[in-house]
Amino acid sequence: MIRGDFNRETRNDAASYLALITKFDFLVVLVITTKALKYMQHLASKLQGKSVDIVAGYEMVTNVKDTFKDVRLCAIHISVYTLKIN
Repeated sequence: MIRGDFNRETRNDAASYLALITKFDFLVVLVITTKALKYMQHLASKLQGKSVDIVAGYEMVTNVKDTFKDVRLCAIHISVYTLKIN
């Protein structure tokens, strides 16, 4: 491979990746995933502690699951409401 081809190919790849990661859909998914993983990170660190018994751990998992359900239902309601308006 000639050095000029490598640079051109690398530039093309970089431009393609930049176009993908700056799309609105990608950014929305990135923000939502980051927020969801923060809940999971907190839960995982708590569950790994020695002071957490099985009942408390189960309650923590249930709380996080309920939070995710609430967020999902809220998003569904917003989507339905938006569709009714339009």
